[in-house]
Formats: sequence, structure tokens, C-alpha cells
Amino acid sequence: MQLDLGFSPLTTGLAFLPLTGVLVLTSVTAQTRVLPRTGAKPLLMTGMALGVIGMILFTRLAPGGAYASGVLPGLLIVGLGMGCIFAPAIGTATLGVAVRETGVASAMVNTSQQIGGSVGLALLSTLSASAATSYALSHARLPGIAAAAAIHGYTTAFTWGAGIFAVGLLLALLILPWKTPRRACTLRTALANGIAYAHHHVDPALAAASGDALRSTPVALHELADRPSD
Repeated sequence: MQLDLGFSPLTTGLAFLPLTGVLVLTSVTAQTRVLPRTGAKPLLMTGMALGVIGMILFTRLAPGGAYASGVLPGLLIVGLGMGCIFAPAIGTATLGVAVRETGVASAMVNTSQQIGGSVGLALLSTLSASAATSYALSHARLPGIAAAAAIHGYTTAFTWGAGIFAVGLLLALLILPWKTPRRACTLRTALANGIAYAHHHVDPALAAASGDALRSTPVALHELADRPSD
């Protein structure tokens, strides 16, 4: 955007806002509305597939192309894909971890994400720079060679990015389980378990008071407590 389209740094940053907005909206929707119904596997596979499509669109960039037709569609599709990936992937990575180990698991997820981003950026930047240099050396006499070489380097990196998303799609297909069975759990059961925990770990008087409060609840609350829930 800066080298070929001539955007300023500020304009370039604003041009990325559609990706950020779509990513945030998709993450919230996927986490709260879709994930409880489908599980993580379909969401992750959809996100990876959208990532492949977005990268393929970016491989079609050409010198002198327009932002609206050349860049924006890929940004929106990649934003949709990443929104389907982030929240389900992090939630799945820490699913089933013991309570005492949740801090370590969460830290490992964040660390892995940071390392993956750093290594991926370094790898793709190296591939882009190498491809741009080779293109410039082999087409030294062409007019506008600097912009053409830069675009060629970017499209090479986007091709590799499409391959990385494709590997992610394959791994999601082979490794992740389909939606796990929903376990019925009533409010009464949860409260009873909490009271049992309190009898062993909390002041006895407080535990007894909590049990009396449960037994004295209105009938309507008891009916609500017996309804299965997630």
C-alpha cells in the first residue's frame, strides 16, 4: 500500500481497519453463538479455508492495482478466517486442563502464539525479500522494476501463506475431535457440589448456612434448578 499505491503510514493503518473490525465481530459471534452449537472443529476448518482463499486473492496483486478491488476483498476474507480461528483455538487448547494448571496452559498458548507469529513473520519476510531480489536481478531492464519486484516478493510470501493455512486446515481435520457430547448439569447439582466443597474447605458454620439457604429456596427456584443446563 505504501510502496505501490503511495499511501501514507497513517492511511495504510486506516486501510487495515476493515480487517480488524471483521476479525473482532467474527470472534465475538463465533465464541458466543456458534462455538456452543458446533464445537471448535468446524469453526477452525472454516477459518483455515477462508485463510487459504484470502491468501490466494493476495497472490493476484499487481503493480498499479486499486485498494478496493485488489486489497480490500482479501483483507475482509482473512479477517473472517482469523475471527473463526483465534477464540476457538485458544479455548480448545485449554479445554479439559486441571484448575491448578490453567495458568500454565494459558501461558503456553500465548507463548506459542507469539513464537509462531515471530517465526512466521521472519520466514515469510525472508521468502519475500529473496523472491524480490531474484526478480529484480532477472528483470533489471524493465521499467518500474522496484515496484514489480516488491509485488512479486509479496505474492510469493502470500503463496506460502496459503500453504500454511492449508496445512492448518488438514491438521484441524485430522486432529481435532468433533463436537463433544453435552453433559447435563442442573443448578441444584452445581449448588450441591459447591456445598460439599464448602464442608471440606470452608468454615463449618458458613457451609451449614449455605445448605440451609438451599433447602429454604422457593419452589420456583427448585424447579429452575432441576432443568438441565450447560
